[in-house]
Amino acid sequence: MLFRSRHIELLKPLLTQYGVSIPANDWADRLSTPATLLEACRQGVAAEKENIKMYDEFLGFVKEKDIRDTFKYLRNASEKNHLPAFERCVDREDDMGRGQGQGQGRGRGQGGGGYYRR
Repeated sequence: MLFRSRHIELLKPLLTQYGVSIPANDWADRLSTPATLLEACRQGVAAEKENIKMYDEFLGFVKEKDIRDTFKYLRNASEKNHLPAFERCVDREDDMGRGQGQGQGRGRGQGGGGYYRR
């Protein structure tokens, strides 16, 4: 995911600055492809909640201002952007199986105008 690589890119200079080796990225080996979009969205919700918890834990003991600022930025991105996006995805995909969708896209909509006016 693009935002995940952005998180990593923000952390790399800090790791280098403080002499911490950059760990190998072996996440691709640990993940499996979800069977459905709904499953993927649910996994995204769970992952973002874990990220928020992780950043909160880091902020409990990290003292360096630049690191704290980066963790706060990343935590806020997870809480205010990524998590809500995944939650909307879950809501949308969950509703698709309950008859709450908009049909096949052939309806006349609210105004009944356009090409399908009768």
